[in-house]
Amino acid sequence: QALKGKVTTVRESAIFVDVHTEIDGFVPRHLAGAGWVPDIRGVVKTGQEVTVWISKIGGIEGNRKLEISLVESKVRKSSGGKNKGIKDVSGFIGVDDKRWFKGTIRD
Repeated sequence: QALKGKVTTVRESAIFVDVHTEIDGFVPRHLAGAGWVPDIRGVVKTGQEVTVWISKIGGIEGNRKLEISLVESKVRKSSGGKNKGIKDVSGFIGVDDKRWFKGTIRD
């Protein structure tokens, strides 16, 4: 799922983006461009509006992490020979990681 955000911090190895959640998302170097990016400070500027894609949600209470990508194709993983893409998980942002849900997994 694509999210709109604003770059808050740019470092040599990571970009932080306000995506209107409790925590800023971070873009690690390997998700900042289509190829190798030696210094991502040249990719975006602080205050710039960007479109990002959720790569990973994790961490523990008090230290939540939202890994995002500037490149959509880098978050799409192949599964069983088929490219199924990333699912919309934005509804789980901010949910306690100790909470369990009942559900059915569907393909």
